[in-house]
Amino acid sequence: MIHEADIAAVAARALTSSGHLGATYSLTGPESLTVRQQAAVLGRVTGRPARVETQDLDATAGS
Repeated sequence: MIHEADIAAVAARALTSSGHLGATYSLTGPESLTVRQQAAVLGRVTGRPARVETQDLDATAGS
Protein backbone atom coordinates (compact mmCIF):
# COMPACT_ATOMS: atom_id res chain seq x y z
CA MET A 1 0.00 0.00 0.00
CA ILE A 2 1.17 3.49 -0.76
CA HIS A 3 -0.06 6.54 1.12
CA GLU A 4 -2.16 8.85 -1.01
CA ALA A 5 0.03 11.84 -0.09
CA ASP A 6 3.04 10.04 -1.56
CA ILE A 7 1.12 9.32 -4.77
CA ALA A 8 0.06 12.97 -4.95
CA ALA A 9 3.66 14.14 -4.48
CA VAL A 10 4.83 11.97 -7.39
CA ALA A 11 1.96 13.18 -9.57
CA ALA A 12 2.68 16.83 -8.75
CA ARG A 13 6.35 16.40 -9.63
CA ALA A 14 5.55 14.62 -12.89
CA LEU A 15 3.00 17.24 -13.90
CA THR A 16 4.99 20.33 -12.97
CA SER A 17 8.55 19.52 -13.97
CA SER A 18 10.09 18.70 -17.30
CA GLY A 19 11.28 15.34 -18.55
CA HIS A 20 8.19 13.28 -17.80
CA LEU A 21 6.28 13.48 -21.09
CA GLY A 22 5.27 9.96 -22.11
CA ALA A 23 6.98 8.41 -19.09
CA THR A 24 5.34 5.76 -16.94
CA TYR A 25 6.21 5.05 -13.35
CA SER A 26 5.57 2.06 -11.11
CA LEU A 27 5.03 3.19 -7.54
CA THR A 28 5.95 0.86 -4.72
CA GLY A 29 6.25 1.10 -0.99
CA PRO A 30 9.34 0.41 1.09
CA GLU A 31 8.46 -3.28 1.32
CA SER A 32 5.88 -5.72 0.01
CA LEU A 33 3.50 -7.05 2.67
CA THR A 34 0.90 -9.78 2.47
CA VAL A 35 -2.62 -9.03 3.64
CA ARG A 36 -1.95 -10.99 6.84
CA GLN A 37 1.23 -8.99 7.46
CA GLN A 38 -0.70 -5.74 6.93
CA ALA A 39 -3.30 -6.89 9.48
CA ALA A 40 -0.53 -7.71 11.97
CA VAL A 41 0.95 -4.22 11.58
CA LEU A 42 -2.47 -2.62 12.04
CA GLY A 43 -3.02 -4.71 15.16
CA ARG A 44 0.32 -3.64 16.62
CA VAL A 45 -0.12 0.09 15.98
CA THR A 46 -3.73 0.21 17.18
CA GLY A 47 -3.19 -2.07 20.15
CA ARG A 48 -6.19 -4.12 19.00
CA PRO A 49 -6.07 -7.52 17.34
CA ALA A 50 -6.75 -7.51 13.61
CA ARG A 51 -7.37 -10.68 11.68
CA VAL A 52 -7.87 -11.78 8.12
CA GLU A 53 -10.58 -14.24 7.29
CA THR A 54 -10.81 -16.17 4.05
CA GLN A 55 -14.24 -16.13 2.45
CA ASP A 56 -15.68 -18.46 -0.13
CA LEU A 57 -16.68 -16.18 -3.01
CA ASP A 58 -19.32 -18.61 -4.23
CA ALA A 59 -20.95 -18.66 -0.80
CA THR A 60 -20.99 -14.86 -0.49
CA ALA A 61 -22.12 -14.12 -4.07
CA GLY A 62 -25.77 -14.57 -3.11
CA SER A 63 -25.55 -12.28 -0.08
